[in-house]
Amino acid sequence: MNNLDILIDHLKTEIYEIKDRINNGTSFAAITEFYKSYNMNMLQFIQSKDKQSFIFWFDLIKLLINSNNYTRETLELELLQDPYNNDDLTSYVLKYIYRNLEDSFDYYDDEIIDCPFKINININEMRDPDPSEDPFNLNDSQKQVKECYDNNGLQSGIICHATGTGKTICEFITMGHLTNNSNPNENKIIFLLCNYVNILRQTFRNKNDEIDYKLFRNLKHQGIFNLWSYDIYDLTNVKKRDTIMKNIDSIIQINKHKIFIINSQYIANESKRFKSLPNPDLIIFDECHCITANNTYDLLSHFKRSTTIIGLSATPVRNLKSDDNYGKLKYIFSDSNDEIKLISNYENIKAIIKGDILNIEIFWFESLLNEKAVNNRNNETNIDSCIRQIAQVLNLMPHKKLLIWCGTIDFTNTMYNKLCEKLPSFGLENAIRYEDEMHIDDVMIPIFKDHSQVNDLTVYKKFKPLKNGIIVCADKYREGSDIPFLGCVVMGDFSKKKSSLVFIQCIGRAQRKERDAPEKQIAYVIDHIDVSDTHQNKIKDVVDKIIGYYNDFFSNTSSMNEVQDLLEKYRTILTRYDFKQLANENIILVSLNENFKIKIHTGAINVNFQHIEHEFTQEINRQFKEENNLSEDDILRLEYSTFKIKNERDFLIETDTEYFTRVEEFNLEPDPKSKYGVHWINWYDYLGIDVSIYPATKNAWLSKCKEHKIRNKDRYLEMCKNNKMLPIMPQELYGNDFSSINDELKR
Repeated sequence: MNNLDILIDHLKTEIYEIKDRINNGTSFAAITEFYKSYNMNMLQFIQSKDKQSFIFWFDLIKLLINSNNYTRETLELELLQDPYNNDDLTSYVLKYIYRNLEDSFDYYDDEIIDCPFKINININEMRDPDPSEDPFNLNDSQKQVKECYDNNGLQSGIICHATGTGKTICEFITMGHLTNNSNPNENKIIFLLCNYVNILRQTFRNKNDEIDYKLFRNLKHQGIFNLWSYDIYDLTNVKKRDTIMKNIDSIIQINKHKIFIINSQYIANESKRFKSLPNPDLIIFDECHCITANNTYDLLSHFKRSTTIIGLSATPVRNLKSDDNYGKLKYIFSDSNDEIKLISNYENIKAIIKGDILNIEIFWFESLLNEKAVNNRNNETNIDSCIRQIAQVLNLMPHKKLLIWCGTIDFTNTMYNKLCEKLPSFGLENAIRYEDEMHIDDVMIPIFKDHSQVNDLTVYKKFKPLKNGIIVCADKYREGSDIPFLGCVVMGDFSKKKSSLVFIQCIGRAQRKERDAPEKQIAYVIDHIDVSDTHQNKIKDVVDKIIGYYNDFFSNTSSMNEVQDLLEKYRTILTRYDFKQLANENIILVSLNENFKIKIHTGAINVNFQHIEHEFTQEINRQFKEENNLSEDDILRLEYSTFKIKNERDFLIETDTEYFTRVEEFNLEPDPKSKYGVHWINWYDYLGIDVSIYPATKNAWLSKCKEHKIRNKDRYLEMCKNNKMLPIMPQELYGNDFSSINDELKR
């Protein structure tokens, strides 16, 4: 089947689906909402014709196009002379066919007819944009990259930006900077490298899988990147690869900038021939945390000395499990100090606060993961608990579109069947099993299954444009997949621990802001918590989750070779997390800053939150001591310094007397002075109160008291409330020779 056959089959299927919807009573308004390219006039025409009429019509169009006697314009004039054709539908069909033939990887024009292996982006009918027409603006993360290049030029390093912030635009900024700042007579060569073909294909295409002309016209108009100054060669295409490699010398002579699209499969298959590629001026390596593959590393190492290599990843170092793998990353992306160079760092938390991506809300469901269940994690109890939570969250979402990762193909099949069976019983009667050629209306929630044993391209293309739907997969779509209207991701693999790489990449799928879905305001995440153990082990599991989320949210670029700032990590965990016991649930709030919090719904987990903070601190201490080989004294120092922050933020305790009256309320240490021993300075230090405004010595204090005519303790304490220049606990500041307020005032 050639490209024209595929395009015509797609249009036939689309028109047949519309006709079936009309026959089933779906309103024209609902159909045009889903099929945005169709208007009322086109729908009335489709309603009036039978399917056989369209078969004949499309056969005629195919015959005329293949005759090579028509351009799009002349063919359109020919067809529109027929009074039995609909003008709008004819124009739409021809525009769709010709545009996609031009965009096809098989397209070539007269100028390069001897080069049929070339991808050519045709702009014959494209005009430069009017700046007033929906102009494109760089976001803060993209401006950060552009400013770095403007100030420092292109240097090898990593752009570490959160998923959903528009790293693809950073690729165009990078390529544009290279060519915009080069000699006009030079033709630059760029390798666009990624292990995943779907990510590479999405680089130049919009959510409808079409060349994103609107974006590229805007980028050209703003002087950021001119796509039409490049030839693009697709080395991921097996059919074209051999032709490209055989003609590589001729390609190099073509007077144009060149982009070679390369994936890991190409490198593996061409391990002996990739060195015959021309030396690139720039290599852009998307998802550069995948550097651990030997073939990928070999290619990068081969070209490193002669080119600039720039990596992009939301998680550049967090899946590197050995010194050797970390060394690979450092070698390719090192700076002059032989350390990994971060060109730009724009992490998940910053992106949320800046409004570039959506904040998340996490829901835990209960799972049984103890030793008895370890070989049967996909047991009935776990699956029911997961489905119940899915139903609850779906009811919160404006678009009921959700993705579940199950880890293995067997469990994907199990979860898929159970969802289809049980989800309707949780109040979602319109959730149904997707069947081939099923006609999907706007209220249905079709459930799809996708893994390596399924025709994934068909499933994904059906699922992608829908506003409502569920897709169950093993581990697909974790990285680089842009799925419109996706509002929730489910960690349904029942894994006890997940890597930071997996978690951040997964939640990023739902955190993207969408111009077509402004009502999508939050990204929902469904995760699980083990409730199979004793109370103390449940506390440990909560702590494990919290530490895991800390590593996910607050330490994206920490490397395994860096000495972790334990004090900062300890403080962050204990001061950013608040435990709230509400009437019908317990929640944990993670403070990003004063205005942004991540809410974690802990479900019905049987842990008393009234006293969890003290147990939580004890478990944190145990884990920190064990994992970081800390002494008891180290732990005491961390505890002591952390309480200052919590008091300044939460408790606001100002005196030792007030502290002791609130020990039970806040579950405070009953005797901190004795416990912290050598770390203890005074109550002001422990409470984190600034003493710089107070008189520095006892004599200065006495002078201040005489100035205000203070003669007894009652008057002094009253003055302290109104005048913050005097310490309410002077004995803590002026040492052992300070007897009491009354005695000192009598002197």
